[in-house]
This record gives sequence, structure tokens and C-alpha cells, in this order.
Amino acid sequence: MAKKKKIPTKSELIQLQRLYKTDEKIGERLGGVPAYLVAYWRRKKNVAKHSQPKFSEKEILNLWERFGDDDKCGLELGISKAAFYNWRRKYNIKEKPAFLKLEQLELNFPGLKLNSGAISLYNKQTIIQKVIASQLDTETIEINGQYEIEPDVVLSNGNCQQILQSFMQSKTDLVWNPNKISISLTQSSYSKNGSNPDKDKLIREFVKRQGIKGFFESSSGCSHQVVLESGRILPGQFVIGSDYYTLSHGAISAYAQSVPEESIAEIW
Repeated sequence: MAKKKKIPTKSELIQLQRLYKTDEKIGERLGGVPAYLVAYWRRKKNVAKHSQPKFSEKEILNLWERFGDDDKCGLELGISKAAFYNWRRKYNIKEKPAFLKLEQLELNFPGLKLNSGAISLYNKQTIIQKVIASQLDTETIEINGQYEIEPDVVLSNGNCQQILQSFMQSKTDLVWNPNKISISLTQSSYSKNGSNPDKDKLIREFVKRQGIKGFFESSSGCSHQVVLESGRILPGQFVIGSDYYTLSHGAISAYAQSVPEESIAEIW
């Protein structure tokens, strides 16, 4: 007997609509649910039909000015290189950016003012301030200010088993954004738990069910290296990880932060 589909909650439907827009795509994400059934659930839970394009002109232009490359821009949105190119054509964005926004993240470090012609660091912003300002689409970030931003990448590795257990105790069955989650089965050097085939199988099934593309087997190598080699973490992004080595991504001008396993599950 086929297993009955669980009806998503209103918050889950809103979350899915934000990511996938159309009832057809939402149905695919839920495992082959017909579009008319998704529409029925929306009406029942008073969720209006999405009427805006999947990606706005501002969003496409901002990515193009940041990376200037269809492949990298598409990776950021979870679409192909050709798909991003078609979005650029839709909004008539054809010219290559003369200067990439990422170049503005470069800093003059303290101690470099060796002569009167050197650039003063007075009232300049740190790399972390610049990354947060870019996320919020604003010019400046105040010290000691409180801001709410969404991470570009959430990375977990050898302790993913505990994170998965915490997530399964939450009130939702769907992760917040499968395109921004990276999972590696590589054990970190400080992990107390060795590889467990049964638990690794649960993680693989979870990854497949959630549609997470950023998944790496233990044979792929160090988790923090493979995410860089695959282009999943780029300069200027906000990265959250489940171990202390996450901070190493600051080497490419990303703002990387380590948080407890329970926090990773909450972000998922």
C-alpha cells in the first residue's frame, strides 16, 4: 500500500512557495504531488498563488555585478549556467560588469600607513561589516548593532548524525533551503564518533529526500576543501559551520562562523 502524503503546514507551504514559486515545482519537491492538489492545499490554508517571477531583475543584476559569470551566478541560485543566462536576457542585462562588487571587499590592514600618501583606515569597515552590509543591501553596518541575515552556506561534516537527530525532533519535515546546505560524511579530526554505516545510510536518505545537492561522501576528501573546490563557498558569502575549522573560509574573504550542532539543526 502506498504511503499517504503528509499535508504540509501553512508555514511549510509559504517556505516552499518562496523557493519554488509554482504549484508544479512545489509538487515535484514534495515527491510528485499533482499541482491541483498543491493548489487545493494553498486555498485551504489561505496561501495566495505566487504571481511574481521566480527571480527579480534586482536579484539577477546584483548577482551579475558580484560575480560576472553565469556559472557562478547560477550556482548561487541553484540553477544551471544556461538558465541564469536566459534570466539575464529576459531583463536585458548583457554588458559584462566593468568592476565586480567583490573587489570592494578588499581591505587595507592596520600597519600599512608607512607614509603620508597611504590611505587612512579611519571610519573604514571591516570585512565582516562589508559582508553583512552586502547581505542587507545597505552601505554601512554599525558596531554593536543587531542584524538578522540569512546564511549563504550551512556546512556540516562528521557530526551530521547528531544534527540530523535534532532536526528530526523539530516540527517540520522540510529543510529551509536545500540549495544552501552542504553535508560531508568526512569525520572531523576532533569528532568523537567514528563512521557508522547505518547512520551514514540515514544521512544519504535524508539528503536524497530533501533534494540537497551539496553532498559529499567521505572519499571526496576534507569537507572544508571540497566545498571550495566545488565552488559552493565564494568570497563575500556568509558561511555557518558545525566545527571550528569553518573559520578557515575567512581566507577567501568569506565571513565564516562556527555554531553548536543544535543551532545547525534549527537553521536547517
